[in-house]
Amino acid sequence: MALGKGWWSTEVDDTNVHTHPDDDLIEHDLDGNCVCLPEVEAIERGDGEIVFLTHHHSIDGREAQEVKHGVG
Repeated sequence: MALGKGWWSTEVDDTNVHTHPDDDLIEHDLDGNCVCLPEVEAIERGDGEIVFLTHHHSIDGREAQEVKHGVG
């Protein structure tokens, strides 16, 4: 079953990666001030460098549909 809207990853620079909803109700800010209150996770790469993964939440509620359909 196709759920429609998906997710994109955007590498902002060498130490910041954002996952954000594609075609959401708002344009998500990648500068740390997003209204969706994203979660930030520090991940150590194989070379010892720390990368910050920022996961933005959808405004249109697609996460609830993904869990309902067994995707999340």
